[in-house]
Amino acid sequence: MKIQKHILLIWGIGLLSMGLLLIAAFADGIQINTVDDDVFVPFALSYLIVGGLIASRHPGNSIGWYLLAGVFTLSANEFMGWYVNMGLEVQSGSLPAVEVFAALTNGMEYIGYTLLLIFPFLLFPTGRLLSQRWLPVLWLAWFAVIIQFLEVFRPGPLDYFPDWDNPLGIEQLAGYYEISGALIELQYTALFFICLILLILRYRRAALIERQQIKWFAFVASILSVAIIMSLIFEPIPLILEAVLGLSIYASLLLAYAIAILRYNLWDIDLIIRRTLQYTLLTGLLLLVYFGTILVLQNLFVSFAGQRSQVVVVISTLTIAALFNPLRIRVQEFIDSRFYRQKYDAEQALAQFAATARNEVDMDKLTASLLGVVAEAIHPESISLWIHTYEED
Repeated sequence: MKIQKHILLIWGIGLLSMGLLLIAAFADGIQINTVDDDVFVPFALSYLIVGGLIASRHPGNSIGWYLLAGVFTLSANEFMGWYVNMGLEVQSGSLPAVEVFAALTNGMEYIGYTLLLIFPFLLFPTGRLLSQRWLPVLWLAWFAVIIQFLEVFRPGPLDYFPDWDNPLGIEQLAGYYEISGALIELQYTALFFICLILLILRYRRAALIERQQIKWFAFVASILSVAIIMSLIFEPIPLILEAVLGLSIYASLLLAYAIAILRYNLWDIDLIIRRTLQYTLLTGLLLLVYFGTILVLQNLFVSFAGQRSQVVVVISTLTIAALFNPLRIRVQEFIDSRFYRQKYDAEQALAQFAATARNEVDMDKLTASLLGVVAEAIHPESISLWIHTYEED
């Protein structure tokens, strides 16, 4: 059986990336990425696998190829750091081009993350722009890659090897590098908001399947945004929580890419969003009732008995247990009526038909009621009912 060329390319990129990554990971070297090594290795391998799956099953979707390219760039960056470290440990001059590889680490890392995060965000979920009018945005993203690559030629001490001056540094560009940091920040900020606007426009114009794909990405992004905001509010956070947050960000985005593009359990997102809204609101209300009950009852105990009592905690806990199921039902009805109106109306119509069917004996009225329920629930373009009748011998 003839193997397709894109499959060979995927295997080639994958094996080369894994080789570079594993050599650097299991050797003593200088860390040259912003992600801890314990997190970076599984992160890179996971993105490599998902990128390979997307590229093999949907070779026309460029997101898979960008994921592969991003992991390859980061793996090469890790390998170059290991190579430079080896050059520092052995006799000077025994390894060729050590300082050149050290200079290349100046910009390669952020090029990898740009390929890994910005381009998939911009092209999600189809791997194509919304229209040709958005082509300048793609040029802007590639311009960001070029700007990052120019960091290789920044004169002066190297970022990760400050004892060395950049052998590739261009002194004539020193004026540019005084403003390059602000230019990079401005560029990435603009790209983020443009990608967000583009995703909203995609959702408004998308067909049913593409909307489900965008829902997965939006759901994950909203949860990550809340987590990041909470970490900033309660900063500084423990290092272990910071590592977990970093891993969660990359893992969640990867999960969104995999489910949305590979369409695995794609339709579960509506149920997940619905349950998240319901139990988030329910948890907030229960906490409000719990602490409100404790506050009120403790004040009453202090007023009458002159001291606090543990009975208040027991009463509050029993109140929460008693309110949980009724409150859950009310919250579910509120969420369905506000955000899932069509589904809520369909359920109400079906319940009404069930009540009618128990008491109605007129076949014509029952048929009309059934047709009305189906039309209200799923809004078909046309509807007809066929009733099989048995002829007596």
